[in-house]
Amino acid sequence: MIILGFFFFLADSIALIWTLISFVGSLIAGNLKSSSGTVIFDNEDNSLVHVSDNGGYMDRVLLEKLHNHTYYLIESNYDEYMQIIDTTRNEKLKRRVLGAWGHTSNVQAMSNFFKLVGERTKGLMFTHLSEHCNSLDIAKNTHDNLIDIWGKNRELKNVTIKYANQSNSTEM
Repeated sequence: MIILGFFFFLADSIALIWTLISFVGSLIAGNLKSSSGTVIFDNEDNSLVHVSDNGGYMDRVLLEKLHNHTYYLIESNYDEYMQIIDTTRNEKLKRRVLGAWGHTSNVQAMSNFFKLVGERTKGLMFTHLSEHCNSLDIAKNTHDNLIDIWGKNRELKNVTIKYANQSNSTEM
C-alpha cells in the first residue's frame, strides 16, 4: 500500500514522465498514431495503469492490454467548451490540444475509463487537469453526470475516484 500511495502522491509528475517516455518511444517506433497507455506495475494483488495524451482514442489492442487493472491514472485535461471559447490561447495550441493525438477531454477520459474498468478495479485518479481550461469542479461534475447518464453507478460503486491537483499532493 505504501508503494501505491507513493505513486498517487506523484501522480502528475508520473503523468508527465510517462507521457514523455511514451512520446519518445512512439518517435523511435515511428508510430505516433498509437495511444499512450502503460502498465506501470502488475502483480498478483495490485496493478497500476497510466493513460495520457491520446486525444481520447484508444485502439482495441491497447484497450485489451489496459482492461481490468486495479488502479488507473487517466488524463482528464480539459473541458471542451472552455477550450474552444478561451480567448487567451491561440488557435495552434487549441488544434494541438483538441487534435486526434492531443490531450484527453473530461468526456473522453470518462469514456475511456468505462471501457477499462473491470471487477478487479479499485481506484481511479484523474490527472493533468488544465489550469486554464478545466477545474476540479467541472471535471467532477462532468464525470458524475456521465456516470449517471450511462447508468454506471452500480458498476463503479466500489471504485474510489480522485482528482490530482497540480499544486498539492493527492492521496488515494
